[in-house]
Amino acid sequence: MSKAINNLALSFQSLLSTTVHEGKQSANEQVQAQHKRNQKKRLERILMEAQPINTQILHCRDVWDLDMTDRESLYKTWVTAYQHHWKVSIKDKEQEYRQLSQRRKEVLREEDKDILSQADIIGMTTTGAAKHASLLEAVAPRIVIVEEAAEVLESHIITTLNPECQQLILIGDHQQLRPNPTVYELARKYNLDISLFERLVKNGLHHVTLELQHRMRPEISVLMKHIYPKLKDHISVTECNSIRGVDKNVFFLSHQHREHHLNETMSKSNEHEASFIVALCRYFLLQGYEASDITILAAYTGQISLIKRHMGKEIDLFQDVRLTSVDNFQGEECKIVLLSFVRSNEEGSVGFLSIDNRICVALSRAREGMFAVGNFHLFAEKSPLWASIVGTLQSTNSIGPHMLLRCTNHPEMTISVSSARDFEKAPSGGCTKSCGVRLKCGHTCDKLCHVNDIEHTEHPCTKLCMVRLSCGHRCAGICGECAENSLHAGIKVTKWIQFGHNESRPCILPKCVGRCARPLPCGHPCKGICGDCTRNGCMEKCDEIVNVTLTCGHVYQMQCLVSKKSYKCSRKCEQQLACGHKCMQTCSQCRMVGHVKKCVVATKHTFPCGHAIKTECHSSGLQKRCLQPCTKLRPCGHPCKGICGDCARNGCMEKCDEIVNVTLKCGHVSPMQCQVSKKSYSCFGKCEEQLACGHKCMQTCSLCSIFGHVQKCRHKCEQ
Repeated sequence: MSKAINNLALSFQSLLSTTVHEGKQSANEQVQAQHKRNQKKRLERILMEAQPINTQILHCRDVWDLDMTDRESLYKTWVTAYQHHWKVSIKDKEQEYRQLSQRRKEVLREEDKDILSQADIIGMTTTGAAKHASLLEAVAPRIVIVEEAAEVLESHIITTLNPECQQLILIGDHQQLRPNPTVYELARKYNLDISLFERLVKNGLHHVTLELQHRMRPEISVLMKHIYPKLKDHISVTECNSIRGVDKNVFFLSHQHREHHLNETMSKSNEHEASFIVALCRYFLLQGYEASDITILAAYTGQISLIKRHMGKEIDLFQDVRLTSVDNFQGEECKIVLLSFVRSNEEGSVGFLSIDNRICVALSRAREGMFAVGNFHLFAEKSPLWASIVGTLQSTNSIGPHMLLRCTNHPEMTISVSSARDFEKAPSGGCTKSCGVRLKCGHTCDKLCHVNDIEHTEHPCTKLCMVRLSCGHRCAGICGECAENSLHAGIKVTKWIQFGHNESRPCILPKCVGRCARPLPCGHPCKGICGDCTRNGCMEKCDEIVNVTLTCGHVYQMQCLVSKKSYKCSRKCEQQLACGHKCMQTCSQCRMVGHVKKCVVATKHTFPCGHAIKTECHSSGLQKRCLQPCTKLRPCGHPCKGICGDCARNGCMEKCDEIVNVTLKCGHVSPMQCQVSKKSYSCFGKCEEQLACGHKCMQTCSLCSIFGHVQKCRHKCEQ
């Protein structure tokens, strides 16, 4: 009801507005939009909180005479009446619509039923089965198969059953992860995380257990026998290749580095494990493994975020490496699995890592290689299952504080690693020895030992080509580039090899790349490429740097090919002008337009009055009068404020405009210009002479001096 009221209120024309992107709105449009939003909220509040109307208000002739509460009630009454009017008018149509909708649903369900009845197998999720329970009941399948039944809530399986069901087949593993109810309290108090599959198995219902596994190599499956005692290995898993670059196919690196608690996500992370896992993953990629062959599993989402940050520096290298949590990887597998268990603290808490189900999932995902990092001493103290697994690992020397890397090219070379920094000893995935492999060109590879390019197709030779060409020069190209580009074709030349004897083979350079050194017409040696000069002739212009004396006498360093006749000298001319100063133009400008006519050298010009000014040489005689202030004294003793040149011609100004304080005849002191005569100055101060009545005169001194003191006193008589 309230929703209908809100929708109706918002349909009024006064509330209609067009939504405009905030980034494109002007300031005025944003203010209007905010006003409309406030008006909308106000109307919604009125419709929700308005009280029932008093019948007397309906007879009101002017709504503006009502107070705000009565207006709100009247508004809600109008809206209610409006709704009632339309409800009555569409009542019959509403009923008809519901009947037609129900009929349409029945027709569609019958259509779906006919389609499903003709199918031999119907596949759907448990959620879909619950949604279409009535349809399944109509189809009435006699056999129901539930895959991964140990992960499905019991209620979800019950909804898939129908009265016609004759056989229910549940396939799953109750020793791996249980179902995950949305509300944790339901799992803790009422055991809703126990599936129907697990409950039936534990209650003794007859079941069949598969014992032959086709996934894990024996070094991995031996750990799972602590959970599945009757587990057997298929012969195919015994033929797996050993993991390249390591001494063990399964190794658990134990450490004591502390975890970190993330307050934002309430998760955990471990910096030492994150950096080690990323370094180990990079090492395996350098061994030639595809990124899709490696999966990194972490026990906590906080650790996943930390590992991603470490990968960010080489995001292209790790792009296809799968990184996820242990729970999300259930039911999947990978060739190499790297595990980070995170937990390591002084309190001795391991959280859910003590749960057998999670241990089972984590240790059963790898096919050929599994490498884990964690505080396994702590795990063994908190979990009997972990204690058994650690004991098995110790019996095969597959657990410890150091992991052993073994070079594939030099098996006698090993590197012990316990942190990410230790992998710097194998920067290319091999060891610290030189590669030393003899290449096809005859040179040896002088790079550090690398594993991922045994044929050296991606590591071309970086030494000089060493080919002796027919012109007598030795090839100056890079050996690997010459071979890669296949530049040499057909010409037989002699190649000088490091052993000291000659070998004839097809030349791989089309031309000699040595210096030509033939003399040019100017006498300098040619600096072109020998092969180009042999075909097309030597270079026409010599670029040798020489000292050249120009016609103006200046000496320049320039290329031999530049003609000294066409070269423009950029140095100053410095020829003496008529005024005695040197010319400030460049030589090339003087040669084109002649010497400068106006000398721009700064000079000092002194006037007859003694003042001096700085000006350019050519304009020193143009200023005829001094423009400095005059420094002479007037007869009154004040300095003249005129222009020096004008005063020298016409004399100083007669009238002084200096402001001085003058004492008038009446005794008052008044500021005035010096040029004003104090005899003709009228005083505007009050007279204040005492009248016969005893009061002071209120006229100005000038009036009293002309007309005499006032005859009638204006003060209020006090007698």
